[in-house]
Amino acid sequence: MWHEPGPGGRLGPYPLAHARRGPTLVDREHPVGQEAPITAGVRGFDPEALVRARKARGLSQEALGEAVGRARTNIIPWEKVAGDTPSPRNLVLLAQVLDVHPWELTNVNPGEAELADLRTWAGLTQRELADAAQIARSSYSLLERGGLPLHAEVAERIAVELGRTVEEVERAYMRSKAGTGSFQRRDPRRDL
Repeated sequence: MWHEPGPGGRLGPYPLAHARRGPTLVDREHPVGQEAPITAGVRGFDPEALVRARKARGLSQEALGEAVGRARTNIIPWEKVAGDTPSPRNLVLLAQVLDVHPWELTNVNPGEAELADLRTWAGLTQRELADAAQIARSSYSLLERGGLPLHAEVAERIAVELGRTVEEVERAYMRSKAGTGSFQRRDPRRDL
């Protein structure tokens, strides 16, 4: 069932559960007026893949930093195994400069990607994708974890924003729901 625009003008098949039945678990954790936390960084980011790709292009850390509009001091922790991870937007910038696919800078097998991986590889945060697809941010966060059913209209809007097919989005959602995709690590040696 499709619902009329709610607060903020968002459309969607997800009614505000607390409007009729009282607060949901998510609403108790994130009271009205507060956003659910948005995960920063890239899940499964592989710093060693970044180093390999940078060196394959013959770039120094400083040159890579300049090319993506960041200082060398940003690149250094991205290349450390226990360091920071770039944002989804920076992952895409790095991939463009290094002439690789964004997923090649992660340890996630593309055939086992979850919804969060597709979003990240498109360079979007949860907030950006939810806003672009006109989905409540908390609802999108739940979708990404498989906590809400994925309706066809929503899958179509997400697919458009990610530049993917609806089928790819639905498969990624099912892996998110099953919780299996993030545990299938890609072996970069197989890609050679």
